[in-house]
Amino acid sequence: MATPPSLPNVLPPEQPAAPPRTSGLAITSLVLGILSLLGGALLLAPPVLAVVFGHISAANCKKDRSLSGAGLGIAGLVMGYVAFAVQFGLYVSPVGFLSTKVPEEWRLLYSVNPMVGVIDGFRWCLLGG
Repeated sequence: MATPPSLPNVLPPEQPAAPPRTSGLAITSLVLGILSLLGGALLLAPPVLAVVFGHISAANCKKDRSLSGAGLGIAGLVMGYVAFAVQFGLYVSPVGFLSTKVPEEWRLLYSVNPMVGVIDGFRWCLLGG
């Protein structure tokens, strides 16, 4: 009887390391930041939540090195701050500028701000005409 040839000692291939998990809060922060910039700036919740979730996800990614997505969280954080600044300017600009003092060529653009009518109405009610 012939003996079968011996097989070389072959090691099983190494398993690749599992990819890092992406932080769900970072993805949520990014999505809310994008929504804030695309028109959600009229609402207070999306920019504030984008900032809160961005801070939490950045802290979680720093604490737990197996989590990835810190860049996503920071991007959502920045977009949330920008949207909040735009929103703040939107609501404050009619307070600082009277509609009658805005030059005629800029009045149409100024009146696009939805708060102009509200603030002018309050001024008219409180200060009279």
